[in-house]
Amino acid sequence: MKKLRIVALFVVLILAISCFVACGQDPANDAEIKKLQEQLTAKETEIKNLKEQAKGKINPATDYAEWFKEQIWRTVNNGSWSENEADKPTTAQIETMLAFASKMACSGGKGDYFMVAIPDYNEQVKAVGQVDTAKRVTKGTVTILVFGDRIYSNAFKEGYKIKNPDFVAGGAYAPDRGYYDAGLVSGYLNAIAVTMGFGTHYFMTPTTSGGTGAEGTGMHADDGQFNPGSTGYDASAWLKGKTYMNAGVEYPVLGNLKFVCAVVIGKIAKGATIDSALTSHEYPNNSYIYQVTPPKPASADISGNKEPIKANGK
Repeated sequence: MKKLRIVALFVVLILAISCFVACGQDPANDAEIKKLQEQLTAKETEIKNLKEQAKGKINPATDYAEWFKEQIWRTVNNGSWSENEADKPTTAQIETMLAFASKMACSGGKGDYFMVAIPDYNEQVKAVGQVDTAKRVTKGTVTILVFGDRIYSNAFKEGYKIKNPDFVAGGAYAPDRGYYDAGLVSGYLNAIAVTMGFGTHYFMTPTTSGGTGAEGTGMHADDGQFNPGSTGYDASAWLKGKTYMNAGVEYPVLGNLKFVCAVVIGKIAKGATIDSALTSHEYPNNSYIYQVTPPKPASADISGNKEPIKANGK
């Protein structure tokens, strides 16, 4: 705000000087013009200083990584969500998240994914289910369903076309790429949600009525989620009439894209602590940096001794 005021004053000073110059060389104006020019110079210096300060506030990646670790990056436990509707991501914030996740570079430059944001509480319950003692969603959350192309087999899509003559098949079967792309999009969603002050919880097995999992659970784990010839979790209620772009071509979502996961986004309940509201899973750094070991220099000892000659004969 301060910067805007300075810039506005800068513009006013320029206009004022222009007006005095236009009035001619009246000696009465000379002192005023000089005064305005001095003020203009001072504001130019102030704007320059503000620009330098702004540069200093742009954190490098290392600072962001440290900052990120202090945010709600761990999974939010069921039952730990805020139920305050005012804490729900706004439409503008949801749009920002979706746009950010869409920047993910898919395999082969394609668009093997589709996202559906569901802000309505009742519809969220229909999408991922609810457990009264540990609520999966609340009126303070939004749920985003993520779908992937190339996960259904070519035979499945051919069968779908027989039942739906207007259907046009999208990407050819390549599940490794289909799941990979949907997973990356989900990761981008998590990153932007955390950056915007929210937490997340992923579901690959919604608990809703009609699931064929363990009796009484309603889990959809055994509904063919990873069977390329099965519909899997039926999310058609949120996909009817929708299309997606893939390699410059528009295709129908239904019949092409398969449910991969649901991402619930929100803030933790007021009064909840980081330790109580977030998972305590292990987060090991399962990685290392492979370094090529340079070859040891050849020994100067040609006497046949196994030990190389040491400096100064020691």
